[in-house]
Amino acid sequence: MLIEHYLLWISMSRAFHIEFGSIDNFIDHAKEALEGKVVERRIGRTAMFEDFDKFMSFLYPHKFKILLYIKTRKPRSIYELAKELKRGQPAVLKDCKELAGMNFISLTSEGPRKSLKPALAFDYDRIIVHAPEGKIKHILPTVA
Repeated sequence: MLIEHYLLWISMSRAFHIEFGSIDNFIDHAKEALEGKVVERRIGRTAMFEDFDKFMSFLYPHKFKILLYIKTRKPRSIYELAKELKRGQPAVLKDCKELAGMNFISLTSEGPRKSLKPALAFDYDRIIVHAPEGKIKHILPTVA
């Protein structure tokens, strides 16, 4: 019964979680998951950083703006996103690949030119940071 409630909560949750820990913490979580233990990790909905400073330097200012534009404007390509942000396409592509690598977004090839289309990895509307001082929540706007 507990597992059913946990899975229901995950499927209803529209939050992307940021957690802090070392690579050893991440490996321990992965081992527990492989052993079939119920862990509080939301794989695919969670990014892990060593500390808050590394998280902030990763996300701000450009990558956070990219997330907002993807959520609100739903660009059809990296080119369109770069144009909206008034930034160079190579820089935006690099940032998008890093966001995709941390599970914030997905990149799919579409159309005859195989343009990369950025999209949120799932339809999350908040980013929750699990910090030692407590939770910090940022709600992504739905209209630009």
